[in-house]
Amino acid sequence: MENGAETDVDCGGGTCPECQPGDGCLSDADCDGGACIDQVCQAPACNDGITNGQETDVDCGGPICPKCQEGELCQLNADCATGLCQGGHCVEPAPACASAAPDPSTGQRCPIFMPCTQNSECGVFQGCQQWFCNPSQTCELNALSNCGTTKGGGCNANIVFTQTDDPPVDKKFLPPDNVNFREVATLAFTVYNNSGSTLRLDKLPLTLETMGGGSAFDVSSAKIYQDSGGAEFSVGDQLIHLTANPFSFPANGVLGPAQGNSFSQVTNGGSKRFIVTLAFAKEKTYIAGRSYRVKLVNPSGVTFKVGLNGPDFVGTNCGVPPEGFVGAWVTAQNP
Repeated sequence: MENGAETDVDCGGGTCPECQPGDGCLSDADCDGGACIDQVCQAPACNDGITNGQETDVDCGGPICPKCQEGELCQLNADCATGLCQGGHCVEPAPACASAAPDPSTGQRCPIFMPCTQNSECGVFQGCQQWFCNPSQTCELNALSNCGTTKGGGCNANIVFTQTDDPPVDKKFLPPDNVNFREVATLAFTVYNNSGSTLRLDKLPLTLETMGGGSAFDVSSAKIYQDSGGAEFSVGDQLIHLTANPFSFPANGVLGPAQGNSFSQVTNGGSKRFIVTLAFAKEKTYIAGRSYRVKLVNPSGVTFKVGLNGPDFVGTNCGVPPEGFVGAWVTAQNP
């Protein structure tokens, strides 16, 4: 019989077992399904706004209700729309690149800028390359600029060029995502000033090579930096010049003029290392699978100014081999 604090025969009220669907109730706590509507216990449903029945979170999980989304509670992988239940919560699985073998030449696994949780997803330390998951939890490269080999040089002239061959290193980067620019280093070279004057780098002629269907119109800008030391391209490097649409008219592959920037200065008897990066704007959402690199093949076209906004320097230069200084491939790749 129904007596005491019961809300139906031998159930409810806080002391007896919870009531079944169709039984009387006064509150949700009286019901086995956790839902009391119009003083009647309701059967668990996938739209009642509570976790009941075989659900693992509110109106999701279990064999009947829709799958749960990332961050919601789960018991099995099958409970999750992501297909992965870890630590009792639905999580996004790591992309395939995270478990792939690292690149045999560079040690890279997943592309730069990809969201990550641990260093191993991005790559392994190899040679001068240190791939890691930064504090912002995106893949990053710290390629040591005091590491590797050099090309060119070994000659006498007013200006001597050498190229650091490694870094920059060939690398994969996440394509633009309609939010950010993607900017990656492709070429680094060092200028030794043996003249009697302080010089400032003014114009730098480059050619662009592409693979995988890449186009000169994919590159939104190219930038020249003064290297601050450390990584091949890092926050501490000083921007010298940005050339928009550098490989189309009117730039046609010439970066500059930049002589008005103090960071382009190379003092007499000194040297300066410069880095060239390629940048891809957020609108460039179709470049996945395409590769790009720059080459410095015409050292006679590199111009320097004498002092600040002075005349063009007229002198000799050497050190660039016949094939030129060839930059690293940068390849847009989805994880």
